[in-house]
Amino acid sequence: MKKITLLFLMFMSAFAFAQFPAPYCGPLTFTNNVEPITLVNFAGINNSTDATVGSANPAHEDFTAIIGNVLAGSTYPITLKGNTDGASYTTKLRVYIDWNQNNDFTDAGESYDIGNITGSTGTDAIQLVGSIIVPTTALAGNTRMRVIKKYNSYATSCQTGSGWGQAEDYTLTVTIPACLGASSGIATVTSSTTADLSWTSGGATDVEVMIQLAGTGTPSAANNTGVNVSGTTYSATSLTPQTAYEFYVRSECVIGTTFSTWSGPFSFNTTQLPGCTTLIDPADGAIDIPVGDTTFTWNTPSTGDPATSYDFYASIALPLTTADLIGNYTTTSALITLSGYNTTFYWTVVPKNVAGEATGCIGSPSSFTTAGPPPPPLNDDCASATAITTLPYSFTQDDAIGATNNAGFITGCPDGMNDGVWYTVVGDGADITITSTPTGSLFDPQIGVYTGSCDAFNCEGTADVGFEGDLETYTISSSIIGTTYYINIGNYSGFTDNEEGSFVLDVSSTLASATFNTTKFSISPNPVKDVLNISNSTTISKIEVINLLGQEMIVKSLNENQGQIDMSQLSTGTYLVKLTSDNQVKTIKVIKE
Repeated sequence: MKKITLLFLMFMSAFAFAQFPAPYCGPLTFTNNVEPITLVNFAGINNSTDATVGSANPAHEDFTAIIGNVLAGSTYPITLKGNTDGASYTTKLRVYIDWNQNNDFTDAGESYDIGNITGSTGTDAIQLVGSIIVPTTALAGNTRMRVIKKYNSYATSCQTGSGWGQAEDYTLTVTIPACLGASSGIATVTSSTTADLSWTSGGATDVEVMIQLAGTGTPSAANNTGVNVSGTTYSATSLTPQTAYEFYVRSECVIGTTFSTWSGPFSFNTTQLPGCTTLIDPADGAIDIPVGDTTFTWNTPSTGDPATSYDFYASIALPLTTADLIGNYTTTSALITLSGYNTTFYWTVVPKNVAGEATGCIGSPSSFTTAGPPPPPLNDDCASATAITTLPYSFTQDDAIGATNNAGFITGCPDGMNDGVWYTVVGDGADITITSTPTGSLFDPQIGVYTGSCDAFNCEGTADVGFEGDLETYTISSSIIGTTYYINIGNYSGFTDNEEGSFVLDVSSTLASATFNTTKFSISPNPVKDVLNISNSTTISKIEVINLLGQEMIVKSLNENQGQIDMSQLSTGTYLVKLTSDNQVKTIKVIKE
């Protein structure tokens, strides 16, 4: 049935194209499906058409009876719409115009890539706006304009075969003006009520300048519609603050009687840059800021025009740069997750509005330092174990004098639970060494290392990884990447309660103290846009990408001398790339564009 339908559609398409006008190539075909152009608005052409996808519309439509009018040397806006047949699909629109009237579109300067439309029904508000400059060498008279819409790529002027899209042909009448219009208009806003306008002359000394609210459209053709100016500059005054404007310019070929077309719109906005903000919390120089979710606050700027949003920058190193952008916020606060104990961070907030980003703010950061690791839990339940996230780790644990069955210093299991202080550490492939140094004659440490469900552990039983009595050091050899290890430190010198003492716990990895051989090490490109290439003279076992707040973004096991990391999905900013090779570690600062 599908083949019959396809043949029928091909027959209907061929019938519809039979009258397509020569001498230009055509009709164009899109054999996968017709996804229509629904609006062409250009130089007096304003043609809305059916948005139905499929055979209801021909793949190539003849609208040559619809005529647009252009002047050589002038610039015209063009607005296009179309049906993409799906919210996730993108189609590209290109316009061909045969300016030298040689019956093809293959000459230089005869094609214009207007851009992309994504996820449009063709009847919604999504539209593509561009501009087309008519060359000064364009021949006078009628010529052909061809608009082509194609899924995922720009179409050639004689597109045939597979594809999704549509083509439409129109007629343009080119007129050679008595003089050329001005071009390249620029506005420099000098205050909230003034702006300096400039443009490139089309050859005439006298011009007319029209300043109006943005979106007003092309001015009327009457003489003295705007301000009469001699030269290529004009200082506008009495403008309204915080307002979007546009201006047009046209040449007076013969003063008062003959004009070029209006050139424009050239847009500008009298909104002024906001000033810098005052950072409030955390206070500059603050210490012991908790690791985890922290609310940052700041004031609105006291100078300049109001800010519409704020760029938040943070890093563990100075100076802050645009690569350290963390996010953009529309309020004067942000909830940021901090990680990394005893770490100093630098941060600032830069206000912005339609005029751009405030100047001079990024170089005035505030700093704070996060708190140290929390104390071990004062209980003997491994469910409340302290997670060791950064190596090396060191902590002193004191027993409460006279307490019964207190954390980690009581022998036996009088309450039926596991005695000892519990910690967890996640393996990263390197050896992990646990050292418990006793303080006081009553403390005789014993180390147990477990995996699995710690609720099933026996406080005096055999650990499934390691169990060392009368020794203060135990090494987990070649810890398995991603495995959580439960560490228990207890005093098992006797079988009576109320034994007091303390110990210094040190947990380290071979990665924490080794140096990295960079003799034949290479990382490129840096800055990186998509893929980061890494190579070394020895085997690289693991690559980690960490943001400047200490959050792990990418982890990749390699076990080769070279590899790649795809960073295309990461936000623009600075990252730390941590490489492990032969139980050694190297951290490199990489900028993601």
